[in-house]
This record gives sequence, structure tokens and C-alpha cells, in this order.
Amino acid sequence: REFGRVFSRSAGARSGSQRPVQGRVASRAMLDAPRVLIIGAGLTGSLIARMLQAGAAGYPVEIHVWEKGRGIGGRFSVTRSDTGGQADTGAQYITEVEGIAGEHRALYNHLYGEGTLVPMKTVIAGTRAADGASGKNWVAPHGINAVAKSLLAASNARVTLGRGATTVERVAVTSAAGKTRTQWHVSHTNAQPADVADELLFDAVVLTLPVPQVLGMGGEVAELLERSDLLDALVSVQYSSRYAASYFYSLDDAAAKAYFEQLPWASRYVGKEEDPDLVFISLCAAKRGRTDAEPPSVLVHSSVPFALRRMDSAATADVGAEMLIKLRGLLPGLPSPADSRTLLWRWSQVRKPLALPGGQAAIDLGEGGPPLVLAGDAYSEYGSRFDGCYDSARAASTLLLKQLGILRLRG
Repeated sequence: REFGRVFSRSAGARSGSQRPVQGRVASRAMLDAPRVLIIGAGLTGSLIARMLQAGAAGYPVEIHVWEKGRGIGGRFSVTRSDTGGQADTGAQYITEVEGIAGEHRALYNHLYGEGTLVPMKTVIAGTRAADGASGKNWVAPHGINAVAKSLLAASNARVTLGRGATTVERVAVTSAAGKTRTQWHVSHTNAQPADVADELLFDAVVLTLPVPQVLGMGGEVAELLERSDLLDALVSVQYSSRYAASYFYSLDDAAAKAYFEQLPWASRYVGKEEDPDLVFISLCAAKRGRTDAEPPSVLVHSSVPFALRRMDSAATADVGAEMLIKLRGLLPGLPSPADSRTLLWRWSQVRKPLALPGGQAAIDLGEGGPPLVLAGDAYSEYGSRFDGCYDSARAASTLLLKQLGILRLRG
């Protein structure tokens, strides 16, 4: 079957000039399999891809993942240095929370079995009230983004990096046989004139972006949100912001190695009475049990007030230098690093997730047509933790399997 032209927006979409988009001959496999686009290759998006593939149970589904950044992981992110060191810049470890973790025990066991996660064996100094429990902690020996990479590999998803979605529009597509169906046309950054039209058409789209980015999307997303009862609630969602500064040492820096070996912890929460501007310190290689394989590196997270005072005015490199001075106040005699990286997490964690009716953890804006799903930690009662992403991903994948008719086919 050959796709003809995308000839109009479907009923309910905004009016405007009609933009024909030339199609191409599609393979039988592509036509038989619903095409699903997941926007965002962070933890939630990766979990949805894996759950969708597993839930399809052999029925064909073509999963695409677009990620605006240069790497997989989102807030499960890793930064690397020419020294050979690496640092988890977002999530540091995964904590099992009593009463929640049992629901996804099989996933923990799978990630442990393949070596992606291992039990954390080092000491965490200080306390963190947000965890609310002293459950088992897991770390990723090869970097926290290995979790998302493993999930995506299991999903057989087609991942495209450096591609951010800009608009989502509902369109009607007519085949050479004269049959019409409604799909989503997704425009993106780095679009090229040679882009094939039907590669931008999908039977379902999932947005796993932070809520402010969803609200900033063009096309029909904005219109659907305005027609829903959710716009005010989404606008009110607040995120914490913080800086992550990573300091790297050379493999042959004996003084640095000796300095870090004498510290009695590998991770430490900083009390406000010690320094109100820093909240967390991690000795990255030690935390992941890699001191024999990697040179030393230190990761520092700032407090939210510190970030808010600087994020719209200070140069990132200057913030990293300031945080190093503060770190030395906590760690007297700290050797000078050979390299450093500093980044701003503008949307680090959801301060209070949405309270959706009926315990929902994902939202379909499709209005009975092709699914357009919102998912992520902001939509789960468990918030910005592994459990919140898992909860929302499970809800989103179940919704997709139902809306695409796969659950019905499975009987």
C-alpha cells in the first residue's frame, strides 16, 4: 500500500493552511505495526518502551524514541572526562521503598542479573528525609544511564538522539486505495528537506518531557491542553532547580587517590548548618565500586536556593568554581582537580506531583482519536523517584496497548 498525501488536519484540529506532505511506499511490516513515538529517552520513556514491547507479547509494534540531548538517560545522566573519570550528574542511586518496590521486583532482578545494577555497599553519611525509608540501595557500576540503555535495548526501539519535537498535529492520511486514517504528524528540530514524510507520522505519541516543556510545545498539544481540565493544574506544577558540579582527577594523581581513600564515606548529605548552598557529595568511583578501574571524581549538588539565585544571571563555569570553593570548606585539603564539568538541572525534581483522579499516573489527550499521552514523574503520586517513573510508565503503556487494540488482539 502506498501512502498518498497528508491532505488536511482532522476534525477538531485548528484551522489554517493545508500543508501537503509527500509520502512514500511503506513496507508491509511498517504498515501492519502501529508506530509509536516516545519523546524523551529518560527513565520514564525507556520504561514505557520496554513495557510496551513486552506487553505486545509478539504482536508487531514499531517503537521510536526521540531524544533532544546527545545521550540517553535524561535525569539518569552521566558526564565523562578525558581523565577517564565519570560522574552520575542526576540520580545517584535507586532506593527500594517499602510497600512500593515489590511491584517491580522482577525488573530489579533483571537489571541485577545482567549487571546493570548492583547493591550499594558503601556508606552514605547524613540523612535524607525525602526517602522516608532505609530500604535497599542500588547503584549502576557503569553509570546510572546504563539503566535507561538496558531498558531501550530490551524494547528494540529505534532511538534518535539530537532530535527534539517541536509541534504535534493531528492529520488525515489517505492511502492509494482511498482509505483514510488519522495519525500524528510530529515536527522536530534538525529537520531536513530530504526527510521522508511518513517517517514523521505516528499512531500514538507519548510526551515524557518535564511539564514546562510540554506547556511550551506548539501545534495541537497547546490546544488540547486548553480544552482539557488540566491546564491550570499543569501550569501550577513546580520543579526544584539545582546545579551539578563534577570534578575529575588524573589516574596518576596519587595525592588525590590517597585523600579520597581516607574518607569514611562514599556519599554524603550536607546539613544546612554545614553549608546552606550544597546538599550532596558523591565520590563517584567509590560509590559505584570502581576505584580500581577509574580515576577519582567528585560530584556535588547545590541547594535549590543557591541555584535560584544564580541560574538566570551567572555563567555556569563561574558557578562551578564557586561550588569548588564551598566544597573545599567541607573537605579541607582537597586536591585541585584536573578537569571539571558543571550543569544546571532547571527541572531537577517535582516538588509536588499532580493529584490525578482515580490514582491515574498518565493522561491521554487524544480525545478518542490516536493516543497523545502525557507521562512522567509529575503524574505519579510517588513523584521524582524510580517508583514514580515506573508507576507512570506502567499506566502509559497499559493505556497504549488498550487504545491501539493490542490488548483486544491478545484476547
